[in-house]
Amino acid sequence: MFRDAPVSVMADHPVRLSDLCFWFEGAARMTPSTNNGFESLNGRIKQQYTMRNKLPLGVLMSTAERMLRDWSISVLEHPFQTHITLDDKIDSKAYEWLQKVDKSQILQLNAFTFVVPSTNAKMNTNTWPFDIEACPSIIVDVTMNTSFNNELQQLQMELRAQNFDIIRFSTYRTACKLRFIQKKLNFHLLDLLNVIESLRECLTWPSSELSSNSLSPTNRRTPTPIQTSLLNNDQYLSINRLTTFLTSIYTNLNKRLPSSQQILHIDNCVHSAIAWFLYVYNNNNNNNELSNNNISIRFNSFRVVLVLLCTGKLVDKMRHLFTSYLSSSLNTLTYGQIDELLHEILALPYALQEISYSTYRSNNAQLIFSHLSTTLINLDDFLDTLIYNDTTPNCLQWLIIFHRLISVENVIHRVKCSACQRASFSGFRYKCQQCHDRTYQLCQDCFWRGRVSDQHLPTHEMKEYTFFTSPVKEFRQSIR
Repeated sequence: MFRDAPVSVMADHPVRLSDLCFWFEGAARMTPSTNNGFESLNGRIKQQYTMRNKLPLGVLMSTAERMLRDWSISVLEHPFQTHITLDDKIDSKAYEWLQKVDKSQILQLNAFTFVVPSTNAKMNTNTWPFDIEACPSIIVDVTMNTSFNNELQQLQMELRAQNFDIIRFSTYRTACKLRFIQKKLNFHLLDLLNVIESLRECLTWPSSELSSNSLSPTNRRTPTPIQTSLLNNDQYLSINRLTTFLTSIYTNLNKRLPSSQQILHIDNCVHSAIAWFLYVYNNNNNNNELSNNNISIRFNSFRVVLVLLCTGKLVDKMRHLFTSYLSSSLNTLTYGQIDELLHEILALPYALQEISYSTYRSNNAQLIFSHLSTTLINLDDFLDTLIYNDTTPNCLQWLIIFHRLISVENVIHRVKCSACQRASFSGFRYKCQQCHDRTYQLCQDCFWRGRVSDQHLPTHEMKEYTFFTSPVKEFRQSIR
């Protein structure tokens, strides 16, 4: 995927990797060559960009964009090396080295390509080909094959422009991204009660409006969900019905909002929402000739994302999602049903590239509820484990942070940030527990991005505050 990418994106005559002999600078066909230039570049990346840290995929992409821009500017002064110059001195050194190397460890790939291991090789000629073949193929789905490509690309471009990827903590990074998408799609204007009522009306549609699981496409971007016996979870919404449903929701929303807050372009908002749904829960066939009538989304997937992104308390949302999975005769859920619900929830951070595929697909229910003596989980145990107690699993921490982030957006802290020197700020407030007199405080932007000043270190323990009480009020309360 990188061979046709221009090395220089700002030069008048960009150099493409496909124009080079090999994919790294310094290689030369049919002549002795090394990857020393490539290793030098690797060291430069570690020292100047990644700081020798493992980066999340979202941060990696933004860092790669910055590297390409820097290199594109510098290539005007130092052009990319496209060939190697040989002289008698280099030939003599190469011959001397060839007399000393262990020729039994040289692997010949073709008539002119040989692989020579280093002095302390971790692989030999026997294991090297097998290790290379064992490397997993990376397939990146960059198109949706639908008429919603433009809306999705616009949404992703605006999300990338917010620069959330520089936030150090994955849970807060995921929460900020979801909050942006929630506002962009105007889901923050939808209240939970109206959403639940609309979903109930959707279930009353004739069966012809909802396609069954057996008639839905089978080629998915996301893995096949765990099968369930519930009828509602096996139903699919066509794009036409999804468009009608969302249009009805936004139209009714405008009737309740004042004229200054009403959505002006409902059609654009509906298309952007559908594009996001299809990206998160894509059930498409990889066929460019598919029409909108052949695209569908699971009703239960649609319900989960709409409930989680509307306005309401997290406990009420999780209570509704739990009861939506109940059968008519039981008030408990099995591990399999909870795994399916978690699968639908974790599709959100997975689409944002904030959790791994193994976390997304793993069956977490048995591990999460292992402290219970039963395999049938009731509502109280479900809410206590995931929300009320301090036992929220790591894979769902972002969901807690997402709702806390919403609750503190309008909280004003009338103190100065010790890093950016802002006189007051909103959101979370962080106070150092180790600096002198505990007067070192940071706004959320500085803390999330690792900005520090004075003698404060990023390794210091910090306490998070979601409220602010003025010193005057504290003094009045103390003398009562």
